[in-house]
Amino acid sequence: MLESAGFDFRNRYPQKLMVKLARALRLDRNNASKTAWNLSIDLYKTFAPLKQSTPTLAIACVELAARLHDMDTTRMVDAGVMRYSKWATSRAEVMETLLDLLDLYTHHRGSTAVGPLYTLEAFINIRIGLNQEASAANIPRYALYTPDTTSPKPRNGVNATSTNTPATPGAISPGATSAIGVRGQNGTVRFMLHAARARNEHEEVDKFHRVEEEEYEVEVPNDVGEKRSRVR
Repeated sequence: MLESAGFDFRNRYPQKLMVKLARALRLDRNNASKTAWNLSIDLYKTFAPLKQSTPTLAIACVELAARLHDMDTTRMVDAGVMRYSKWATSRAEVMETLLDLLDLYTHHRGSTAVGPLYTLEAFINIRIGLNQEASAANIPRYALYTPDTTSPKPRNGVNATSTNTPATPGAISPGATSAIGVRGQNGTVRFMLHAARARNEHEEVDKFHRVEEEEYEVEVPNDVGEKRSRVR
């Protein structure tokens, strides 16, 4: 149904275009170009490849590599071969990708290829510069997110909770459960492709959950006499 609606599942790797941009900008092959390549590998540890187009990813990697090598980025930001209109992208989308990468290097620097090669202060300084640019140009942190204007306004200095606030990826709203339950609360979820094996396992497990009852009679003496009562 998504394919019939024109949804394109194809996603091309950004490395090929990134190499062409690096050559056009005459970046040093052993320094900035190598850093851009490693940035494009680390990029897949973020959600950027699911959100942005291939040119956006390539442009962001080249720009961040140039900033890490203290190069002049005026000829790279929406200029020359990296003009955004040529690649159907925008500064907001490139900025979001840059900040996604910087989030990765700020919080998980040791598990990346580029992070250990630079100090934490280097990434923080780049982020400060980008934040200042975003504030001056009124660029939102997430380019494709439009603030909800129908949400309740803050009252008495307390922010009202909006039901339309986008959730963090992977988060489960309080009180909400999926068809298989909340992970870690309703047991382990397993999937079996062999139907006969699944039935046999289900029968074995049911033996331990089956409730069995026995009935027996006891004699209970009382003031009137003895009578039998059935106790379950």
